[in-house]
Amino acid sequence: MRHSAAMSVVDRVAASLDGVFQGSERVFATIGAGLGDAIIDFGALTSTFETLSSGLDNEDMREAADRLAKISSALDAVGDEMAGELAALAELLAINREVADLLGRLQDGARTMTILTLNAKIETTRLDREQEDLSIFSVEMARTVKIAQETVDAHGGEQATLIRKLASACLAQAEFERHYRGKIATIAQELKRAFDIVDERRRQAARAAGGIGARSKQISSAIGAAIIALQIGDNTRQRIEHVVEALRMSHAMSRTPGSDEAKATLKTVCLLESAQIDAASSGFDQGLRHIQEALEQLVDDCAAIGSEGAQIWGAENAESGSFLGTLIDKLETSKQLMRECATASAAVEEVKSEALQTLIALQERMHSLEQAVKQMMLVGINAGLKSRQFGSGGLALGVIAEQLRGNAQRISCDAEMLMPSLGRALALARGFEAKKTSVGMDDFSADLSATLGALDVIGRRLEGAFGSLLTGSRRVKEFLGGSIAELAPQQCICEATSRAARDLEQATRDLPETPQDDSTAALLEMLWGLYTMEGERAVHRAIAEPGANCQPTPRSGEAEEDVLGDILFA
Repeated sequence: MRHSAAMSVVDRVAASLDGVFQGSERVFATIGAGLGDAIIDFGALTSTFETLSSGLDNEDMREAADRLAKISSALDAVGDEMAGELAALAELLAINREVADLLGRLQDGARTMTILTLNAKIETTRLDREQEDLSIFSVEMARTVKIAQETVDAHGGEQATLIRKLASACLAQAEFERHYRGKIATIAQELKRAFDIVDERRRQAARAAGGIGARSKQISSAIGAAIIALQIGDNTRQRIEHVVEALRMSHAMSRTPGSDEAKATLKTVCLLESAQIDAASSGFDQGLRHIQEALEQLVDDCAAIGSEGAQIWGAENAESGSFLGTLIDKLETSKQLMRECATASAAVEEVKSEALQTLIALQERMHSLEQAVKQMMLVGINAGLKSRQFGSGGLALGVIAEQLRGNAQRISCDAEMLMPSLGRALALARGFEAKKTSVGMDDFSADLSATLGALDVIGRRLEGAFGSLLTGSRRVKEFLGGSIAELAPQQCICEATSRAARDLEQATRDLPETPQDDSTAALLEMLWGLYTMEGERAVHRAIAEPGANCQPTPRSGEAEEDVLGDILFA
């Protein structure tokens, strides 16, 4: 081949390779930028799920779990208490009827005392006419009997009202139990089942969140590796640019076209740049395959982590808000049921409270009656003693005084008989009050509200975390699929560079064998200065090795650049 023809081939090859990477640079830059965003996405997911893992299994969550267990147990207790409360109400009604009967006897005794007091007053008035002042006896007697009469009469009316209310409360409690006991038992069981499911899913989610965080970190590392692999594009572009520059440099240095020296130099350049193109093309082809494999693996990883997140979150039930939805619904139902129960039982609770207050008042009145009875007995004894001073004239007053004392004694005995029944009634009434403070239906409101609030916070965190996971993994997966599609056309660069390498190889074979001279060595030394990668230098050494004078020594500082090039591009 003539020298001029070979030079034409060199020019054509240089022209064909000039700017061959312009389109690819855009593709690689776009993929690199997208992968950079993906690293940010997965870095945020890593942080979110590592935090979520601890957030789902911390003291607040354990406290919420304990509160849920307490609510469920308390609901069971309410259901169990209902039957007991109805029986206790019936017993309280029965005891209050006993108390009412005993109060009736006290009222009879008080009325008898009133009559006796009137008789005593008449008799003392008669005796006063005989110049003996006995009015103090009649006045004191009337006062104490009046106290006793008013005491038992007042409580007798209240007791009758309480009995009517207790009878009504028993009917209301029976209806309340019939309507609500089954509902409370059912919701308690459903709440326990829902809580058990959620508690297990919470622990699963905590473990899975930690796993997802770790996998997200691994995916981030894999994306980082893919970004580094993308450097093959920049690597190859630089090598081809160096080839183009070398070809044009050889053309400019060909001062004596057609001379043996020029042919020798051109033959060496064609051989060298052909090898450089082959190495660059081969590296680019392997790099493309490596990048595609990495992106395909990332697609699989994104699909897997997205699927795992969907399974944990409950994507099939996303509209109702994940596996927390059932428990939240049951808690809302429980809260509504407790409101209904509180309203329905309000009248009964009022009667229970009224019974306690009435019985406490009766206990206090019994103490007042006891004092009045003691006073009546003393007045009766004094009146009897005084009547003896009048001899036969005071016999009537003595009889009345004895009757007063005996009747006061019977009233005292009746009051003592009432006290055990009163004590039992008070114990029952106070028991109602104690149960109201421990498992009263209105006491669930705070725990239910706090639990619903905690679950709402957890739900929002889960929704945000898994929503980000599903959205982010889907977005990255779609981006990766598009990137893989855009990589396929880049194979044309391999084809273009392979043709260029074949053309230069053909030119090398067509040029005659001539010994190299100093001009060839000088050009090879200049080409050495173009290189930025150890791969280029390795190819150069392999071609230039046969000529000792063709192995230039790297300039100062290039050794460090070689190492940097290896780190960036190898």
